[in-house]
Amino acid sequence: MGIEQRKDIELSSEITGFKGRAVLLGEHMMGPLLRYGLENIMVGADVNYEEGFANGYINGIREGYLPILVGSHQSHVDGVSISLPARTLTDVANKHLPDDQKLKGFKLVLASSLSSGHQGAMMKGFFEEVSPIMERRRLTPLLHTRPQDNQRYHMRTDRFSQYKDLIDAIKNGYAIAVFPEGTTTAGKKNKDGKPNGMQDFMPGSVRMLISAAKDAGKKTMIIPVSITGGPSVHNPDTKLPTFKALKAGFISANPNLLHLYLSNPMKSDEGELERLYHARDWDGLNTVVVDEIEKHLPERERRRRAV
Repeated sequence: MGIEQRKDIELSSEITGFKGRAVLLGEHMMGPLLRYGLENIMVGADVNYEEGFANGYINGIREGYLPILVGSHQSHVDGVSISLPARTLTDVANKHLPDDQKLKGFKLVLASSLSSGHQGAMMKGFFEEVSPIMERRRLTPLLHTRPQDNQRYHMRTDRFSQYKDLIDAIKNGYAIAVFPEGTTTAGKKNKDGKPNGMQDFMPGSVRMLISAAKDAGKKTMIIPVSITGGPSVHNPDTKLPTFKALKAGFISANPNLLHLYLSNPMKSDEGELERLYHARDWDGLNTVVVDEIEKHLPERERRRRAV
C-alpha cells in the first residue's frame, strides 16, 4: 500500500487502535483471498426466476426488446451478485439473435467515486478486485458521477454526458444493469440495529433508462431484481468483508448467502409502464418497479413507511 493510500485511510476514517488495524488488515485481504472467497460464495448463490420468465424473456428478445436489469441495493457486493443473471441472460438472448445483433453483455452503472478513490482506498481496492469477477460474467462497469458525489467530493457531474454514455453503450451492443437507489443505505443499520430498508429510486431513474433506449432505437423490457444477503458478505457500514463471508468463502462448500429473484420482464410500451411514461409520471414509473422488487424482499428489508 502506497503512502497516499495510507494517508487517505487515516484522513477519511479518522480511526486509530484496533479499528484502524482492522481496516488496514481488510485492505490487504482485498487481493487473491477476497477473489477466491467471493468466487466460492457465487457458486452457492441462489438465483430464482418468476414462473413464466423464460417465455416472456425469450419472446421479448425475439421482438427486439432490450433487457434492463433494475436491482435493489444493500451492499457493494450486489454488483457481483447481479452478474450471475447477467451472464445467463446474455447467453440465452444470443441463442435467439442474429449474429449482427448479439449482446456483448451488460453494462452496470456504477459510481465513478468507487474507481477514483474518493470513497476511500478500501472501496477502490474492493472495486479493482471484484471487477474481473463481474467481467467474466459478461458485466462491465459504466461509470457515472452521482449527485451525492458532487456534493461530498466535488466531482463534476454532467448529466448529458452520462445520458449519452447510456445511449452509446446500447448502440454498441450492451444491455444495461442499474441500482437506481444509488446508495447502499438500505443495507446499513439504523439506531435500532435494523436495516434501513429499501430506499426510493433517484428521481427519473426508470424514465431515463426507457428514454435512453428509445434514443438508441430500442424498445425496453425492465427486469426487476430483488437481491438479499449482500450485507452478510460485505458490511455496508464498515465496508469490510464479514466474518461469515470469510468463513463461508474458505470453509463451506457452495455457501448459500446471496439470493436473487427476477420478476417477469415489464415491457415499456405495454400496460402500466406505457401509461405512466406517456403521462410523464416519472415518480409513478419508479414506484411501479420498486413495488415489484419489494414483493420479493423480506419484510424487514422493505421501505420504512410513515404510520
